[in-house]
Amino acid sequence: MLRITTVLVASAFGLQQLSTDYPTGRALRVSSDLEFTSETTEMVRDGEPITDFRGGGERSERRRVQFVDTVLANDDGALRVERAFEDVTGISESTFGENERSEEEESPFDGIVVELVRDEDGDVEFEVTEGSAPEDEALEALRPELALDALLPPEGTELDGTWDLDDATLRRALGLDVDAHLFPRDEDDEDGGRRGRGRGASGLRSLAEATWEGTATLAALDAEQDGVLCARIALEIRGEGELPDPPAGGRGGRRERSFEPAPGRPERIDGSFEFELRGEFLFALEGRHPLLLELAGDYRSERDFERPARDGGSSSSMSITREGQLEWVVALELLETSQAVEASAKSEGEDEEDD
Repeated sequence: MLRITTVLVASAFGLQQLSTDYPTGRALRVSSDLEFTSETTEMVRDGEPITDFRGGGERSERRRVQFVDTVLANDDGALRVERAFEDVTGISESTFGENERSEEEESPFDGIVVELVRDEDGDVEFEVTEGSAPEDEALEALRPELALDALLPPEGTELDGTWDLDDATLRRALGLDVDAHLFPRDEDDEDGGRRGRGRGASGLRSLAEATWEGTATLAALDAEQDGVLCARIALEIRGEGELPDPPAGGRGGRRERSFEPAPGRPERIDGSFEFELRGEFLFALEGRHPLLLELAGDYRSERDFERPARDGGSSSSMSITREGQLEWVVALELLETSQAVEASAKSEGEDEEDD
């Protein structure tokens, strides 16, 4: 009887449009944890495999983005949300032979509180109420709605129905439209050096620079997660793109740097990458909000170098293949009013300590 009742309740929810509700006073903690590992798996010079590339250039990259969204007001299409960024950090660790390096990524959003207001016409205004404000361009990328709303099915989708996910939809859903603002990357200066905050890890940078496409399927309306009745949406996602030319001087291992272009020399460098990801998205039916996104899959990149003949010598070529795995979990926790107040107070206290 319980099973039948659950299915009937789920079906009733399924007859309605799956959409997130934004009741005044509701607070959700959103925690995004991303881990990416990769290594060089093959090197070929002038058609001959290289077998001694010393450890494969292993790299591990992790990021965490955690914030609390509190709905301050929702009236006639106007939505006002406070977003308190609790933790926006990243770290990358790389090994090449006996050499190891660890780098932390800093974010101008870490610890700040932003108030986002969308009016009846859809225009969004922002105000930083706690912490040091990032540049306006970075804040303008934020929206008061949850990013995972973009994965919800179009109106009229039935159980087992499938719909396409385009690049803009996936960039929004995965937060890639704000990635470069959360984790600013260095830029080349006029002297070929590096400036700016954060180097931006290579594999994770590819995530934001990829062109994405995918499909989603409304696989169930009676899924459960920690006792919460959910709609389950199965996801298949693919991203691909072109690798940028390495900066002069490079950052790879010595063998890889020897084939990167010297300033002013006509080197040919072709590079491409792709991600193949699968996972599922759970949407809480009774609370009408995203609950959990889990993605995992593979990465592969190939880069070809060609050095023309010099001083009567012969030309040479080299290709490098990297492979990796990605795991990404975005979990949402519905907070009680007291928890939301504590989260806001914690953020304020951290700001005072920084001052």
